[in-house]
Amino acid sequence: MKRLLLAFAAVACATQQQPPPTPMNSGSSGAPTAASGSQMGSGGSQMASGQSQMTFHATLRPDEEVPKPQLDPGVSPSGSATFTVMGNTITWQAQVTGLSSPYTAAHIHAGAAGVAGPVIVMLEMNPGAPGTASGQGTIDASSIKGKNPDGSPMTMEGLVAALQQGNTYVNVHTQNNKKGEARGQITQ
Repeated sequence: MKRLLLAFAAVACATQQQPPPTPMNSGSSGAPTAASGSQMGSGGSQMASGQSQMTFHATLRPDEEVPKPQLDPGVSPSGSATFTVMGNTITWQAQVTGLSSPYTAAHIHAGAAGVAGPVIVMLEMNPGAPGTASGQGTIDASSIKGKNPDGSPMTMEGLVAALQQGNTYVNVHTQNNKKGEARGQITQ
């Protein structure tokens, strides 16, 4: 992982003129925030310690679910999730609205588009107004519950590789749709 991040940073520095990175502070949410008056490199990819930052997104919709959820007419869940990889952690934010019933769980699963797969990481979201949930947090190596195809524990490096390959998705589960009601493939 460190070699991949250093190689990415070296390519970015070699191809662009960038101001020197400035220190990052942790805001009250625990997510990194730029220090007052600081500048980040092109696209926010160059961080203070020379680490590269990668951002991934998922758009959550019921039509991506496998199997399809049972929804009453007029019910249309939607949401989004963002994952930012920096060093040995991933910060995330997610929100969903329009759920048919109370939120019960959310996860990152392994699996290509159209394929149901096992849970890799639990995402702790909080139910809000009826039909909504949101959350944010940090994923580190201890958060990863997934396994590699050979049965060995998945590492942070393995999780980031799966994110980069498009082989992960976010799944939001509800009381009415225990297998999932809103799903989105995680992409860069």
